[in-house]
Amino acid sequence: QTSGEIEISNENSNMMIIHPDVLVSPTTISSSVRCARQAVLGEVFKPTVGYSSNEVMLLGTINHSLFDAAVRNQQFDPVFLRKQLKSIIEQDDIIDSLSCMGSDKDEMLKKLIPSVEL
Repeated sequence: QTSGEIEISNENSNMMIIHPDVLVSPTTISSSVRCARQAVLGEVFKPTVGYSSNEVMLLGTINHSLFDAAVRNQQFDPVFLRKQLKSIIEQDDIIDSLSCMGSDKDEMLKKLIPSVEL
């Protein structure tokens, strides 16, 4: 920093991180061109300890469907979202995916309900 100005030099491929709490990969940026929600959900539900990548993908699919239902109906209250979440988890393809992962709808619902009640 020179007299209140920030100087950025790319001569040696240097990088300056101004907001270190938010690091966005180029892959995330490129995926947001196709679907901004997918990019956001991908960042929120990154694979973490205790979650398999299949489970993370299924969480993303369910959340994407929930978000679509909320926007389509212009309903964002927790009661509506819980009802929609339960309906989505009851779908045959979701139940099949849960079964293949050795999980069940009640376990998945416990993981998703906190995000609905924000």
